[in-house]
Amino acid sequence: MIAILSDIHGNYEALKAVLGVLDSFKIKQLYCLGDIVGYYSQVNECCNELRNRNVKCVMGNHDWYMVSGTKCLRSRSVNDCLEFQRNQDYNKFSFYFDKYIEYEYAQKQIFFRL
Repeated sequence: MIAILSDIHGNYEALKAVLGVLDSFKIKQLYCLGDIVGYYSQVNECCNELRNRNVKCVMGNHDWYMVSGTKCLRSRSVNDCLEFQRNQDYNKFSFYFDKYIEYEYAQKQIFFRL
């Protein structure tokens, strides 16, 4: 069994709660489809938790905004949160993002990417 996460947005408390539920299942691999940063302030904690669990992760649009320094064209609140996070002591490059994730299911290849 696999599990897929996304849209964590720096909410470490919610991430811990979800991971606590997932720990009760026999998960072979956990994947993250991005958006680790944004909105909430515990980005490093989220990145460290995912790294410690060897979660394969692709970059989401919020992660891209953070890393590239670009802005979201449709949301001032996103830009405000990311600007705050850029000015804090966040290790924004601390999480390794895969270019894509490949998974085989029912003899078919499935790809996840930004």
